Amino acid sequence: MVSTNGSGTRQPRARKGASQRYVIEAAPDVRIYHPGDSAISYDMKLWGELYRPTVGLMVVAVPEDSIPHMECYRSGEMTVHEALLASQWLGLDHIVASHYVTPENPSVVDFARLAKVAAETTGLSPRVTIPRAGEIIDL
Repeated sequence: MVSTNGSGTRQPRARKGASQRYVIEAAPDVRIYHPGDSAISYDMKLWGELYRPTVGLMVVAVPEDSIPHMECYRSGEMTVHEALLASQWLGLDHIVASHYVTPENPSVVDFARLAKVAAETTGLSPRVTIPRAGEIIDL
């Protein structure tokens, strides 16, 4: 199963639309959600109900030094709180943090802390993986 949403334009110099989101059935019990370069949206809750992803490659940071005006760039990315909420809406069993250069990125560290607190206070405890570039992980 592959589901996508997004937008684009035929104008040659225009920036091309919203992120592409995917749910990929990798194995009978492994459905991977990739949000693209995405802000949180209530559609994520719907996708969780319809497609029941088990693994989410969740945007938890803006890559270091990737945008000159990072401090005000929030319309196209998720905050760590939004990434955790979106993961809950999706009903993920496994969260794979993404969209950073190193795991030492302050947003990545904050996400790991918030996920641990959520597990302790809500009983929701999906597996959280924070890989380094090039690391191979088991899903």
